Amino acid sequence: MQQYNGFVYLWFDSDKRMFYIGSHSGSIDDGYLGSGIRFMRAYNKRPQSFRRKVIEYIIGNKYDVLKSEQRWLDCIKDTELNSKYYNQKKFATGGSVAGRKQPKSEEHIQKLRKPRKDTSNFHSPKSEEHKKKISQSLIGIDRSGELNGMFGKIQSTETKHLMSIRAKNRKKLTCQYCNKDMPPGAYSRYHGEKCRLKKIP
Repeated sequence: MQQYNGFVYLWFDSDKRMFYIGSHSGSIDDGYLGSGIRFMRAYNKRPQSFRRKVIEYIIGNKYDVLKSEQRWLDCIKDTELNSKYYNQKKFATGGSVAGRKQPKSEEHIQKLRKPRKDTSNFHSPKSEEHKKKISQSLIGIDRSGELNGMFGKIQSTETKHLMSIRAKNRKKLTCQYCNKDMPPGAYSRYHGEKCRLKKIP
């Protein structure tokens, strides 16, 4: 076989009946698996369920490898991302702009690496109007499954332990109507002026 510099591969998960497309600059025997977060999480749990197939060998530089991968990714339908494919985005170099066809230039990468000069408004307080708009925009949206921010994430034992300690040390509030002690979140949602035992004049 003619010498190659990289390749595009396709993983198939026989358990979930899902695919993953990626590319690699190097040899097919150097141990590289992939970089997709969802794919790697599934592979680490069930490596015996996965089979890899090289779908294209590339002779050229890393940019040529990425261009070849992009051609294959363009064949994926948007509705197949995160469902039929472990791929979450349809471009070879990551990012969040759907439909991006070319890898970022070195100049672009350097600009992204520069720290933002003004970070004073990153955590600025939201106005009541802003909070109301956010609340209204979330009405009726199902946040279960993959739409949940914690979907697929596994907390380590150490993290769970720290969360438990913080929960136990969290300051509690006492409802003036039912005299129950609870965390601030539960108090603001179900007690205080919202308590069911509040006497309405």
